[in-house]
Amino acid sequence: MKPKTVEWNPPTAEELPCNWLVQAIGLDGGAYKSRDGLIVIISGSIEKDGYSWVHLSLSRKKSVPTWIDLVKVKELFLGADSVAIQILPPRSEWVNVHEFCLHLYQCLDERPVPDFRKLGTI
Repeated sequence: MKPKTVEWNPPTAEELPCNWLVQAIGLDGGAYKSRDGLIVIISGSIEKDGYSWVHLSLSRKKSVPTWIDLVKVKELFLGADSVAIQILPPRSEWVNVHEFCLHLYQCLDERPVPDFRKLGTI
């Protein structure tokens, strides 16, 4: 059964706090910059698994974004109540286009990971 896709659009300038500027916006994503130098690029697409995913990257020019940066950006761009995942693939699958960039992924069709608050036993 094909998953039901949730409607998704990149945030507009009106939806963001005044310390964020829209650098570019299109049908499938956008680029944003905060006044303190944090860059966010976000896009949505249906991937090979048939599910709709949002990919969000955040970076700083000279340092890796902090945990606080990651949480604030996730809540602002993906929602405080949404599930977002960060993937640590094998080194052989690493893609490093920007030295100080982190990535988050959000599945719009279903929860991509178990609810780990309800751990069972193995």
